[in-house]
Amino acid sequence: MRSGSWAADNNVHEGARRLRRRFDTKEKAQAWAETMQKRLDEEGRAGLELPARQREDAARALRILDGRATLEEAATCVASALDELKGRARIADAVKFWVQHHPDHGTEGLKEAAAAFLADRRARGCRGSTLRLLRQRLARIVGFFGAETSAGMVFEEDVAKFMESLKAGTPDTWNGWRMVTRAFFKFAAGRAGLDKNPAEGVQRRRKAETSPEFLRAEDVEKLLRAAEALEAKESWARGCAVAAAFLFFAGLRPVELAGMYWGDGDLPPLRDRVVGGLRWEDVDLEERVIRIRGEVSKVTQARLVPIEPALAAWIEAHGGPGEGRVARNPTWWKRARARIAADAGVDWGKDEARHTYATFHFAKFKNRFALEAAMGHGRDSTVLEIHYRGLAGTAEAERFWGLRPKAGRAIIDGPETSQT
Repeated sequence: MRSGSWAADNNVHEGARRLRRRFDTKEKAQAWAETMQKRLDEEGRAGLELPARQREDAARALRILDGRATLEEAATCVASALDELKGRARIADAVKFWVQHHPDHGTEGLKEAAAAFLADRRARGCRGSTLRLLRQRLARIVGFFGAETSAGMVFEEDVAKFMESLKAGTPDTWNGWRMVTRAFFKFAAGRAGLDKNPAEGVQRRRKAETSPEFLRAEDVEKLLRAAEALEAKESWARGCAVAAAFLFFAGLRPVELAGMYWGDGDLPPLRDRVVGGLRWEDVDLEERVIRIRGEVSKVTQARLVPIEPALAAWIEAHGGPGEGRVARNPTWWKRARARIAADAGVDWGKDEARHTYATFHFAKFKNRFALEAAMGHGRDSTVLEIHYRGLAGTAEAERFWGLRPKAGRAIIDGPETSQT
C-alpha cells in the first residue's frame, strides 16, 4: 500500500516487462491478483510471458487449425518451412501452409480425382484410344502416390521421383508421360482448391533431330506384291492390297484407313463398334480426290487428298470403288499388315507408309504446300520441308510412283495432280 493505493504482483512478465498493477482498494487489487493466478494456472507461466503480438498470432493459428491439430504439432510440421522463411513470415502464415498441405480426411483422394478426370475427358469427346491410354497411365500414377493421397499432399519433389521411376527411354515416352501427369495434377489441384500444380515444373525433353524412317521403292514393291499374293491365297485378306495402296500413295494415317474401336476399353472390340475409317463413299475417282472426314482424321479436321495415277490403278484393280469401309476394321487390318510384312520379308513400321509417301511426294513434285494440304499439316508449317526434302532422288521417286498392280484390269494414267 502506498498513498492510499494497493499493489498487486504475481511475479509474471509480459515479454521483458514485469506485470504489476495498483488499485485504490484492497478488494480490487486482490481480485486482479486472483484473475492473474487463474490465467497462470490455465496457460502456464511461459504462455503469459509471450508478448501480446505472439499470443494473438497463436490465437489466430489455433482458429485456422480448427481442432485438426495442436499448435505444437503444426509448428513441428512446418519447422523446416520456418527455417526457410528466416523470420519473413509469422506462425499464422506457417500454419496456413500446414493446413493447405494436410487437408482433413474428407478431401478427395487421387483415385477419386482420376475417375473424375477420365469422366471429364470422355465428356470432352476424347477418342477411345486416348481414354484407354489415360486409364493405364492414371492407374500407374495413383499406384505410385496412393489412392487415398490428396493432391495437396503431393509436392514437386514427389512428382520428380515419380517421373524418374518411369525410366522413360526416349524423349517421346518422357514427354507423353509429362503431358498426362501435368494435366492430371492440374485438374486434381483445381478440384482441391490449390493454387499450384505440383507437376508444373516437369520439363520437356528435347529429342535429336533425325530423318523419319521411310521405305525404299523396292521394299514398297515387295509389300504390294505380297499383298496381291495374299489376296489370291486367302479369302479373308481380300481388299488388303488396295488398303496398303491408300497408305503408300495417299499418305493416310493407319487410324484414318481402318478407324478405331469406340469406348475406353471396358468391352472387347467388336466389328460394329468401329468409329471412323475410310469408306468407299469418300473416294471420288471422277474428281480424283479422297475426302477425309473430320471424324476419320486423327486431328479431327477434314481435308481432301488427291488421287494420283498410281493409287487410281490400285483402286481399279483391287477393290473399288465399292461400298462400306475400305478396311473392314482395325483388327482385320492389323492382321493383314503383319502377314504382308512377314511374307515380303520387310520390316514395316507403323507410320513408315505415311513417311514414305511424304518422302517420294517431295522428291517428285517438290511442292511443300500441296503436301501439307494432303497430309493435313498447318499451312505455315515447315516440318515437312525440314524432314522430307532431299531424302530420296528423282529416279527412285519415279520408280515409286510408277508401281502398278499385276492383277486386274488396266487403267489409263491421268495427269499427276500434285504439281499444281
